[in-house]
Amino acid sequence: MLDRRAFLGQGTRACVALTAASIWPARPPASMASADSRAGRSPGLVPVFLRGGADGLGLVVPFGDAEYYRLRPRIAVSPPGRTDGALDLDGFFGLHPRMAPLVPWWRRGHLAIVHACGLPAAPASHFAAQDAMLDAVTQLSLHARVCDRTRALGLHGGGWDSHARQGGASGALAEQAGRLAHELDALARALGDRLADLTVIVTTEFGRTVAENAEGGTDHGHGHAVLVLGGRVRGGRVYGRWPGLDAARRGGLDVTTDIRDVMSLTTT
Repeated sequence: MLDRRAFLGQGTRACVALTAASIWPARPPASMASADSRAGRSPGLVPVFLRGGADGLGLVVPFGDAEYYRLRPRIAVSPPGRTDGALDLDGFFGLHPRMAPLVPWWRRGHLAIVHACGLPAAPASHFAAQDAMLDAVTQLSLHARVCDRTRALGLHGGGWDSHARQGGASGALAEQAGRLAHELDALARALGDRLADLTVIVTTEFGRTVAENAEGGTDHGHGHAVLVLGGRVRGGRVYGRWPGLDAARRGGLDVTTDIRDVMSLTTT
């Protein structure tokens, strides 16, 4: 269970501690808040669900972990500074190169990432895992309505199941990553000042295996990378504890942050 005062402690790779106060301030800064927000309008939650099991290791590349390149010799995204390399975020993680439209939001502090995130005991089946994840969102929405704190709106996008020919800097995943980044950027721009009152959380039912398979793809895994975008977000940081890839070579990334804890922070 996430400790709102001090989250996750030390690990192989310690990212910024995830707490309610660190990601979401008690209120948006005055320069970011709309007039309605400053008047006390309640915040809104926009869950964006990527159906199929999106590869968080492809979207938010752990280029600082050497095992990533050893276990993905054909589909890994190159480190920053190389042709079609990852877009450096903090010296260890980088966005997929097709996700460049999100870099300005990161630099302005409106985009945060929670890596190695998910449901600790997510089913391996797409449908069962989707039901479990969407049930968590539904429960949050019901709780929010009861508490009169948050209005929730869900958006969905499919096509993230990448068992074969996934690709790296180019290919199927790259096309999906680019489309996602452009759509999130367009959404944030269209919202304008309203973004000060909204938190967009991008998640999926489960991540992919750390190692690529014989078909140049990845299979069903565990942890993934969650994107958190909004005016109330303390962004420009990767939150959570990085578990490392060595121990996960035969499966998916270990889950070190429960996605339900991330979502619940938007209602506190």
